[in-house]
Amino acid sequence: MCHCWARASHHRGKYESVSCFQVNKILINHRRTHTGERPFQCEYCSAAFAQKSAMNTHFIHTGERPLSCEICGCTFRQNASLYTHKKRVHKIYPEKKRIELVKPSR
Repeated sequence: MCHCWARASHHRGKYESVSCFQVNKILINHRRTHTGERPFQCEYCSAAFAQKSAMNTHFIHTGERPLSCEICGCTFRQNASLYTHKKRVHKIYPEKKRIELVKPSR
């Protein structure tokens, strides 16, 4: 049994607010990270993806550039390219996330 399956079934409270269908979909998508299954294939090339959402952001062949910089209007295919553009050209750096560790109460 995958350690993550055991953890997911152990922490049932995490999924109490979602339906059984949603939990099943989450687990199916997660299992693909272990099995290497990639059922969604690009119709133009041999690229395959574990999740449909990843395939839908694969705009290489269509030339579509759905993301744009709100400062200068440059367009991009991928969010990572827009992020890099903002850092390099406009010197905009996202605020660092702060994580606070809390000791469990006994």
